[in-house]
Amino acid sequence: MANNEGVDIIIKATDQYTKTINNIAASNKLFGNSIENTQKQIAALEKYMIALVANGISPTSASINVLQADLKLLNQTIIQVEHL
Repeated sequence: MANNEGVDIIIKATDQYTKTINNIAASNKLFGNSIENTQKQIAALEKYMIALVANGISPTSASINVLQADLKLLNQTIIQVEHL
């Protein structure tokens, strides 16, 4: 009976280990997808900003400056997270 209990403990520990590894892998995939989607949105935003400039809207307006600063900070954060 003691042998069965030892085997059960090993099986439970192995199952928990596998479950934890799978959870980590799923989180990493989700986080990676989030970064990829954010990068796509940043690229689209940059495209729209270029279109605004091409149509004579100055990128020096206060709201555009704030947007550009936020975009730069977000881009830096994404780069830092990717290198973790």
